[in-house]
Amino acid sequence: PAGPAAPLGYSEPTATLCAPAAGGTSMTFAPLGFPGTDDQKQFAQATASVDINGATCATGYYKLISTGDKIGSETFGAIKDKSGAVMKQADGSDYVCHNGSGPDHSTIIKKDGGLFLVSQMECDNGGVYVAKLNQNTTTGALSVDTNSAMHWADFSSDFGTYVGCAGVKTTWDTHLGSEEYEPDMGLVSTTTGKSSHSSNDEILVSIAQYNRLAGTAWTDANNDGKVDSTETRDATKFAELGYYMGYTTEISLDASGNPTATKHYSMGRFARELSYVMPDEKTAYMADDGGNTGFFMYIANTANNMTAGTLYAAKWTQGAAGTGNITWIKLGAATDAEIKELITTGKTFADIFTKTSPTGSGATLACSTGTLVKAYNSSAECLELNPGMEKAAAFLETRRYAAMLGATTEFNKEEGITFNSEDNKLYVAMSVIDKSMKNETLPASLNHITETQNTCGGVYESTVDRTGTIADGNSTPATIPSSYVVTDMVLMPALTGDSASNTDAYNTCNKDKIASPDNVTYLPKYKVLIVGEDTSAHQNDAIWAYKLSDTTLTRIMTTPYGSESTSPFWYPNVNNVGYMMAVVQHPFGEGDYLMYDEDSEKHSYVGYFGPFPKLD
Repeated sequence: PAGPAAPLGYSEPTATLCAPAAGGTSMTFAPLGFPGTDDQKQFAQATASVDINGATCATGYYKLISTGDKIGSETFGAIKDKSGAVMKQADGSDYVCHNGSGPDHSTIIKKDGGLFLVSQMECDNGGVYVAKLNQNTTTGALSVDTNSAMHWADFSSDFGTYVGCAGVKTTWDTHLGSEEYEPDMGLVSTTTGKSSHSSNDEILVSIAQYNRLAGTAWTDANNDGKVDSTETRDATKFAELGYYMGYTTEISLDASGNPTATKHYSMGRFARELSYVMPDEKTAYMADDGGNTGFFMYIANTANNMTAGTLYAAKWTQGAAGTGNITWIKLGAATDAEIKELITTGKTFADIFTKTSPTGSGATLACSTGTLVKAYNSSAECLELNPGMEKAAAFLETRRYAAMLGATTEFNKEEGITFNSEDNKLYVAMSVIDKSMKNETLPASLNHITETQNTCGGVYESTVDRTGTIADGNSTPATIPSSYVVTDMVLMPALTGDSASNTDAYNTCNKDKIASPDNVTYLPKYKVLIVGEDTSAHQNDAIWAYKLSDTTLTRIMTTPYGSESTSPFWYPNVNNVGYMMAVVQHPFGEGDYLMYDEDSEKHSYVGYFGPFPKLD
């Protein structure tokens, strides 16, 4: 393959957009080689051109905004508490979501003729910023308008937000976001309010800090925001705090870019990577990141409105290696208001379940009472649903309740989702096919998935049934009210990682294949599937273009040492210009810590790949 482009200076594109022949459907990217020099590894690299219907169009990667940048009175990435004050770190400095995680999904929203950038932050205490964009429609260049106000989205009425991961732009022009890695409330003591897992404990402290509960709900002995052995807290309050987080979020804008923030509690609570809405504007597929996780479907009562609907969980039946049949189990129906009321009235894990430990080990694990469950990295447990707690279980403990009803909670590092409407195929990235996805020595009820181990991961392709006749898997079957129901999952050979060849000390997965696929996005008409990586198995994470027409896979972008290429997303036509958004998250954050020249190089940044002529 051709070598990488020169390190970027991040200047705006200046050439006039190319003009491909009309009516064609051909798109071929010039290949980008794997970074070989320190300079190439230290900067974002992008392929220099793409052939569209016979025309060679210049491409690049262009930075829009970095964490720490100031726009007016606001600092991009600064995290605020419930009162709107910027939170502080232990040393007294402002808490800015920089290179620990940084911004993840960033959405371009067109509102009343204006363009806006909506960016969510993937830190324990999260947040969302909205900046106005300028666009040069001749060259396609985008830039942040530094003369307009940047806005912070106020989630105070919904207890704040945290770990904003992947997302989508909806067809009704909102940003649909996520809250990943919800606290495990089964680990929290109702006597002490402390968790049996330190990282789980620190998340609860973060939620308390945002909500300004320190001093009433807990005592931070040395004001460092960390969990200390001498710390005391209100056990009742801490036993409910974790139910504040783990939901789909939504940001809508007015004509000036002022955001309105909403949480959709009726879409369930789990480690949400994203919620991908199908063309009916009602059905949403939801990925659950982590180990021993589920795969979920939500069907809204009303199109363009995620405030009320019905929640389903997938059951996998293993077929040949790399294939599974998918059926759906109904968990319940609810409104956002109903579930929020459960949270505000202080519902706890102990209210919902009675938990005991199983006997035996491995294949002999068993419960004397209750249902044997293994979900979200927890040890196997025996759960009994307390009387009248069905709705609370379905929407506050979605994964556990799904497992109790027979759904599968064995997916591992489930990531991005996108849809190919031309072929009725849904794509789901599995970052690592390992652990709970392997054939384990466990009772059959905990061992639905028996896939072949692949630590480099892969992308699954699912058939979407359009007949509207698929029944749910409950004991009294009912037709699922959607004509976008997934019925299988099949591992795609060309998008399966490989650890057996073309590796070295810094790259334990094949350098010319994907490793740990993360977010995915699909370009209709041209039939190009984009796959981003979140991997330590490639020294520099990559973004790939996969052509369904000929199954060719082309590397089109790489990110600096230790960074993640998050949330690529196609925008086929923004005022007659096409873009692919891409975020470089936590550069120098996972390895090669000393390879940067200045501290600012460690800041995460939002940018776009392209620009392209309109692609719809």
